[in-house]
Amino acid sequence: MSAITKFMTPGLDIIRTKRVIKINLTPENTWLLTLKTNEQLTAKAIVVEIPAPQPS
Repeated sequence: MSAITKFMTPGLDIIRTKRVIKINLTPENTWLLTLKTNEQLTAKAIVVEIPAPQPS
């Protein structure tokens, strides 16, 4: 699956395996993300992904 992502997103900064605890829209219409480590990131767009349910 990572090959598809890399093909579709050249030049984008993809951050994975980081836990976001808070998402806020700023007055500049950008997103402010606060990570579990209290680090903050600003983005023009975000994609939220959750784990898919696993078959039992």
